[in-house]
Amino acid sequence: MNPNAPKPCATCGKEGKITCPACSMAMYCCEMCRNRNLFQHKTHCESLLQALVERVGEIFQEIFFVFSERAYTLNISSIAKGNDIAMVSEGSNNVRLSRQALFAFPAEMLPDLQDRHAVLGVGRSEHALAYLHDFVAQMLKGDLAITLLSMA
Repeated sequence: MNPNAPKPCATCGKEGKITCPACSMAMYCCEMCRNRNLFQHKTHCESLLQALVERVGEIFQEIFFVFSERAYTLNISSIAKGNDIAMVSEGSNNVRLSRQALFAFPAEMLPDLQDRHAVLGVGRSEHALAYLHDFVAQMLKGDLAITLLSMA
């Protein structure tokens, strides 16, 4: 199937020329067909938009965790887990002496993904919105190279 082929009108099947202004998924040949199909498409359109917003949120959350793991600011010496609590012990971190502000995140100490995400979020939650803002701004300007990875 050719992705560049014109999509048919969702109402009559003729060649679509205009899209639904909300979801851009449904195509229509004219305003009359769009208006005729509006009630039927509205429910589908709203569920498409809801699914899109949820998926974008999941992607941004995963980007936040990947970024946090790559730019970790705590020098963790040990992690003890018990009764739904992870006790994180930080080693010494004198940036002036060590000239090291970022550390390798000890993912091997937290094999459970939920625990890892909880520890990654500690101390970063107040910055999450700022990170997200900067990321989206760079993405919209086209200054950010994105590589999609399969998370198997």
